[in-house]
Amino acid sequence: MRSSARPRSLAREWSTKLKFSSIFGSVAIGKGTRYDNDKLKCSGQDTRLDAQTQTRSRIHGVVRLCGRVRLEISYSMISEDLWKKLSGLDIIDIERRSLSEYNPVTQSYRLRILNKNYDISPANRSVKLVGSVPGQSPDFYLQLAAVNYLIGAKDLPLTGKWTAGTQFPSGPLFFRGPHKMPTHELEKAFGRNQDGFASLSLSFGGKKVDGGDCAFEFFFFPRLPVRLILWVADEEFPARMVFLFDRSANQHFKLDGLWAVGKALSNQLLQNIPEIREKDIPR
Repeated sequence: MRSSARPRSLAREWSTKLKFSSIFGSVAIGKGTRYDNDKLKCSGQDTRLDAQTQTRSRIHGVVRLCGRVRLEISYSMISEDLWKKLSGLDIIDIERRSLSEYNPVTQSYRLRILNKNYDISPANRSVKLVGSVPGQSPDFYLQLAAVNYLIGAKDLPLTGKWTAGTQFPSGPLFFRGPHKMPTHELEKAFGRNQDGFASLSLSFGGKKVDGGDCAFEFFFFPRLPVRLILWVADEEFPARMVFLFDRSANQHFKLDGLWAVGKALSNQLLQNIPEIREKDIPR
């Protein structure tokens, strides 16, 4: 008869030694502890993990074995692993792949992001909007996506064909739960404010395209266009917003990278939105 006892030694080994890697960098999971490792908190209270779907499955396996292990991930800085990886790459190759320009004086790459110039410096471990006030930091997801873009961008032409994240390989598994594309707040903000969406999109270099009730195409990075398509709310249907990517997008990013781009674009729009009147917010 097989024992139903929990394999404690195996569980203990997994929970103390398990590591995972994603666009956020590599982190280690420890059992019953609370510590910072790239802002990882093992709190014993919550299970929420911003990483790849495959990683979440492995972590959940540890949760089942160990019983008491619960994980909460929060990030506020770029992983040192990513900066080291970027620093070790050939400068000329990065410029060619990403369509950026390296400045040897400032030791930074000048990169166009959403119609604005940013300097990404592996030496100083910084991402800065050109002309910004000293000490002012861009949105974290924008920083994260920018560093990963310089690392992973490919010298490939655009396909001109558009697809949702869920249509990429493994997309249906990844883009759900905590990794759903961040459309909800955009739908709340613009569901009855089509003109506001259009005006704000134009201010970020968006180009009006066909689709839905209102649609714009943004060159988030030089090789990564993103489309946002809005269907406004009416008496019968709620508002709906959809992200679309060129089919080449997953050649530059893993799926969690595309999710970070979506978060960054959403945050840029929401953080710059004029105050919305109460009656414009969909119920």
